[in-house]
Amino acid sequence: MSRHYASQPSTFVLTSSAPSEPRREARILPSAARTEKPCASLINDLPRGGRKVDFVLMKRRALAVLAVTLAALSPAPAATAYTNLASFLGALTNSYTESFSGLTNTSSTNTAAPQNFSGNGLTFSANTQPTNSLWTVVNGGTKWLSVDPGSSSLVFTLTSGNITAVGGNFFLTDLPGDFITGTINILFSDTTTTNWSPSSTSAFIGFTFDSPVTSMTISRTGNTDFVTAGTITVGQVPEPTTTALLLVAGGSLLWWSRRRKR
Repeated sequence: MSRHYASQPSTFVLTSSAPSEPRREARILPSAARTEKPCASLINDLPRGGRKVDFVLMKRRALAVLAVTLAALSPAPAATAYTNLASFLGALTNSYTESFSGLTNTSSTNTAAPQNFSGNGLTFSANTQPTNSLWTVVNGGTKWLSVDPGSSSLVFTLTSGNITAVGGNFFLTDLPGDFITGTINILFSDTTTTNWSPSSTSAFIGFTFDSPVTSMTISRTGNTDFVTAGTITVGQVPEPTTTALLLVAGGSLLWWSRRRKR
């Protein structure tokens, strides 16, 4: 359909001789001549319960630091989905939102393709596949970016190479350009894919990734509707390596501070 229709204490002592005396080899003194106690004696002087608690606490602390390290270094899932805009934005360190209000069309009509967008060091372009024919929907003064013909997919190419989060309001419209219920398919360059059935034009879906993605393709699953984007937000999430190092450093600092207080 086309819209053209509308370290331990030592247990031995080293002795040295004066220069005028014959050289003597270092020897281990008898127990009675030694003033320092071996490590085992020092430990045995502790109350039985206190000795047990000491080793248990050390073991627990070591295990705690190890657990934090392993958790921080575990690979993050390839993609995390969000259906709440505030939660999605809260996971980002940088973002840019395009509402398409800057499109020059004043009425619903064909739009030159591709369309390029940028902000906050993030750049991307919009096009259709297989044909290069975008469509601007003007609905009650609001502009949406859509496709024509309806069999085309809406493709966002993420060109800055640093985008690890993508979300927005993606839905279906009919021939006149009004919202209709239905299911769309969203596919990313890393093969992450999902079907999305929005209940309104304000319904949000977003994804974060552990490495940059380079494209998002939105396709219809029916035959008589048009995939449309009301907004799109691209952004960046904290790098997994940075998060891991912060967690490990924090865990180690906590362990050593508690150890010094003993």
